[in-house]
Amino acid sequence: MPREMRRKNIIGLDGLIGTSADRGVKILVCDTSMQLTGIQREELIDDAGLGICGVARFVSMSSSANTTLCI
Repeated sequence: MPREMRRKNIIGLDGLIGTSADRGVKILVCDTSMQLTGIQREELIDDAGLGICGVARFVSMSSSANTTLCI
């Protein structure tokens, strides 16, 4: 995937995270998905804009957001 992104001149994950942090984007990781996949907090990127939340918190926060992207 990284090679294909470079070939098509698409910014990589590090660049996307850096750009989003510069613009004040908050990245929320689903707690339930982390539990199901066995991902630990220590495995996530170290970023001030990164948070972990459940569905109820996400719905509450996103209801007042200008833009929401759920992947």
